[in-house]
Amino acid sequence: VLLRQLAPAPLEKSGLLDAIREQAEAFSYRTGAHIDIQLGNLPDNQHFPLGAQEAVFRVTQEALSNIARHARAHHVKLILQQTPHNEVMLHISDDGQGFDPDNTPVGMGLGNIRSRANAINANCEIVSKPTLGTQLTIHIPLISPETSDPQATTRKVKQTAYDGVIRWYFYLVGSICTVLFALPMVAVGTTKIQTRIETDPILNGLTVIFALLGVVGTGIAIFTYFRALAAYNEFVIRTEKDHELRYKLRRMNYLGGSLIALVAIWFLPMIWIQDGSLSLAPIVMSVIMGGYLFWCYYQSLRMCSFELRLMPQKERLAEIVKYQFTVRNSWPSLIVLFVILLLTDTFRNGIQLLPTSMDSWMTTVMVVVAILLLINQAISIWYYRHHQQVAELELAS
Repeated sequence: VLLRQLAPAPLEKSGLLDAIREQAEAFSYRTGAHIDIQLGNLPDNQHFPLGAQEAVFRVTQEALSNIARHARAHHVKLILQQTPHNEVMLHISDDGQGFDPDNTPVGMGLGNIRSRANAINANCEIVSKPTLGTQLTIHIPLISPETSDPQATTRKVKQTAYDGVIRWYFYLVGSICTVLFALPMVAVGTTKIQTRIETDPILNGLTVIFALLGVVGTGIAIFTYFRALAAYNEFVIRTEKDHELRYKLRRMNYLGGSLIALVAIWFLPMIWIQDGSLSLAPIVMSVIMGGYLFWCYYQSLRMCSFELRLMPQKERLAEIVKYQFTVRNSWPSLIVLFVILLLTDTFRNGIQLLPTSMDSWMTTVMVVVAILLLINQAISIWYYRHHQQVAELELAS
């Protein structure tokens, strides 16, 4: 979840049409249903309302996910094109089992779709009948760059400054984690080389590779630190009174700190336990870094609460829905992790509070991390559900 939140959004890596096409092809491969994709020419980015492209992509994801889970469709049609009425139309239909909108409770999927459409002032129409499939049509009004709200332009400038900081910070966190991984590998390799009577070319080669990885990672970390610092100074100038974006940036900082602490807990203790002796050093270091991890995690939740409170009601609800979508999509990865642990002897070997070997340490850490991820999942579900209920009550009033 941490990596997903720190990583750039899909539309930052490819355009909207390419991202939609990839989603549709993945859906067809996963379900076996035939999907007819009709993607027309779209206007330039400045003609879309702020956040509209991301909303279209997420609505498409949600709609295809609903079809895969519930519709049992054999044929799906997806149309995304500009209409003569100065709007962009997204139309998704299927020949699945359909449902009765009047007698079917609105689930999270349809609720997410409507919330995202409302957040960009789009018209959302869902038509369905039992056994006759479902049709989803969304019309997104376009804007003129010459007559657009100056505040939207200012917001775009601020968002660009924020994206610049996050991009370099993402590289910085990744390089630091690389160094924290390479350092104990070099220490373990060096110790084994010194204790061996015969030369092991493979061991020597791996030790050199990890040493080079650590050196390169350190260089990248130093470089990205100064680039992130310069981007942050620019961000401060651009967002002098925008507390919402500042809280968002601080939340990402704390999430990055949590990831660094987790990697440090996982790998650094190997430096002390590689010789097989009983030592409190790895436990003491892990407790300290564990405390830092929980502090960063708690602060990230606080920053998220501050950020959501400053948002307009519709935008806040759309942001909460996006977070819930991320949490829900992390379940498969978590299930795969537990399956891997169950297929191995990880749980059977038990947990040693004072590990005497790297194998016992890795077993202990993997079990603890798996449990912490499960706890984080439960907290995230409750946290965002609570904020969604509050936002819906405020919007209704």
